[in-house]
Amino acid sequence: MKVIEDYKIIKFKTNTVKITKVIRRNEEVQEYVVILLENKKNKRIVIHPLTSFIYDNWRRKEHNTQLARAKHIVAFLNHIFFDYYDILMVDNLEELHIKHAIHFLEKKVSDGCVKSTIYAYDSTIMHFYYYLTKKKLLKNYQIEDFKWSYDTARKKKNLESMLIPEMEYVPTNRNVGEQKAKTLEQEHVPIFIMTAIDVAPRIALGIYLSIFGGLRGSEVMSVKRSTIKSIGVRGEHGLIVKLATDRLNSKGSGNRVKSPGIQPIQAIKSLLSELYISHDLNYPAPIDGSDSLFVNKHGKTMQYQTYNELFNKVKESFIQTLKKSPNPDDKIAALNYKSLKWSTHIGRGTYSNSIAEQVNSILEIMRLRRDRSPNSSTGYLTNTKNSIKILNDSMEELLEGK
Repeated sequence: MKVIEDYKIIKFKTNTVKITKVIRRNEEVQEYVVILLENKKNKRIVIHPLTSFIYDNWRRKEHNTQLARAKHIVAFLNHIFFDYYDILMVDNLEELHIKHAIHFLEKKVSDGCVKSTIYAYDSTIMHFYYYLTKKKLLKNYQIEDFKWSYDTARKKKNLESMLIPEMEYVPTNRNVGEQKAKTLEQEHVPIFIMTAIDVAPRIALGIYLSIFGGLRGSEVMSVKRSTIKSIGVRGEHGLIVKLATDRLNSKGSGNRVKSPGIQPIQAIKSLLSELYISHDLNYPAPIDGSDSLFVNKHGKTMQYQTYNELFNKVKESFIQTLKKSPNPDDKIAALNYKSLKWSTHIGRGTYSNSIAEQVNSILEIMRLRRDRSPNSSTGYLTNTKNSIKILNDSMEELLEGK
């Protein structure tokens, strides 16, 4: 790949191509991650042959895994060939050297990337160099230069890094600036939901599904109206939702279900029923025919990006509400929520914290969370409290004041 003279108008990017195939008389949407070259002036794009790198290594992995690896390589290629071409002067793939990858990783460190992110980039780039070497596209390396180790616990081979040992600095595991809030305090859950009803009613039901059903934000966006089963009248005693990715109406990594299956939603007092009825009345089925439970302001399927933007508005308003509270504990909590990073995933964490004290084993938590590994659930086995009682008491007080 020879870099053209006006290299600043070209960039690498990723995209997902969806192809509908008829298999045994049933339509099936298949997704393919591609690496593209785009002309930023005229927006023309071509699929780059390096797309084969993704499928050579991760063809059997989930779409999100393929997309993440593709984004790693796209960021690296843009860094080498375009963003820092004046410094590195790399004109084609065969000139690539380990020092170029180190330059990229050290720039990521200076940008504030945490250790896990650096190691993720390192893994992808090492596989990329190995791939190019196998294809005889690197003049500086031979297959014998790459070393492998064996992970006995996972029973798999790992490609050893040539990059990390040569870096001047790698972030440590713990970074104070990256601390995250994993759960809402139980006494603040009703306030958070009421804030959502006031600030962003379009997603208030979604926030409830996350906090009392453990749905990830992308899974909230994937819920279909026709797959919801009501326990009692209109969610009076809870809901059961069937989760599966709608490949036709999902974009990128949003609106996707990591763990398909059936998920029960708890009913706390009458709030679930009220939210469900109100949502159905004010936000009818999307005009694009997707059957999505959540719609944007244009009446079409809501995407995760929109959900996240609305969630952040609720988050900021919630913190301001606590700041103005006459309760000094709320004021302190507001400072804590403000200082820590947290996102839509806090709903799933809050749900997990709630169910942890109600079950007797990690396997039960895994089942309720639809986890594939116990590692995701172990953090919720300790430091739990009588959350359901607190929630019911707080919710009853708030509902009585409506």
